[in-house]
Amino acid sequence: MTLPVAFLALLTRTHTAEILAPTYAKLRAIDANDAYRRLEGGLRDAGLLLDVQRHTWHALRDAKPDWSEAKLIDSLGKKAQKTKRYRAPSWRRHEEGMWVAVGTRLDLASGYASGEAYDLLESPGGQDLLRDGLDALGAHLARELLR
Repeated sequence: MTLPVAFLALLTRTHTAEILAPTYAKLRAIDANDAYRRLEGGLRDAGLLLDVQRHTWHALRDAKPDWSEAKLIDSLGKKAQKTKRYRAPSWRRHEEGMWVAVGTRLDLASGYASGEAYDLLESPGGQDLLRDGLDALGAHLARELLR
């Protein structure tokens, strides 16, 4: 499934960094402004940005299966015009691994992780955790965009 151009125009790198900042700040125990600055640079990694956009789009379609693509994008556009504070998700202890994998992937793109972190994410277990983490991140971003 290809991503709609109108959706990509709404979920830009800057907007994605803004929505992700509270989550990344929580993952790394840093200030939200520092998190935003790191993400702004890290999301220049086109592969990472596309992964986040793709998982978010799939979660949006799952959340609103009855809505047409046009209706969903129109609703997102109206909500994007409103000022809001984005929130970090809550996770349970058994979900920590996948969130750590997402944080590590964001660190790698932002230049704050070592090569060892890359090796960990490239392992089969690391890939599984990252995929699950991106699914959870997309679901969280979809909830934030729809509220």
